[in-house]
Amino acid sequence: MAAILLAAALGVMLFSSALLAPLIFAKLSPEAAGPLLRAFWPRYYAVNGVLAALAALVAVQGYVALLAASVAAMMSVSLLATPALNRARDEGRHAAFSLGHRAVVVINLFALVTLGWAIWQALQG
Repeated sequence: MAAILLAAALGVMLFSSALLAPLIFAKLSPEAAGPLLRAFWPRYYAVNGVLAALAALVAVQGYVALLAASVAAMMSVSLLATPALNRARDEGRHAAFSLGHRAVVVINLFALVTLGWAIWQALQG
């Protein structure tokens, strides 16, 4: 069951990052894309955080539970950072927004790799 929950989180991440976000930027004006993405990303972090937390609770192997809990923590950090990133952008603090955005992207990439490793470990045990 943990592997299924982790795979669901990985699927959400890949679909959102590789397909949905680029499509939104390509097809919508910045005025339309902004409010949509501001509504989307907190839900993205929350859904992935909940899936990872549930996986941590049902994982049989302790190592998988730890990896899943780490992903849940990473999603929580990104969720908590989102309002500050939005404020920085609204206030024209471009350097602060850019740095924060890069940090959240790195966290997301690290979570993606961690999910892959957790799924691999869950399927081994």
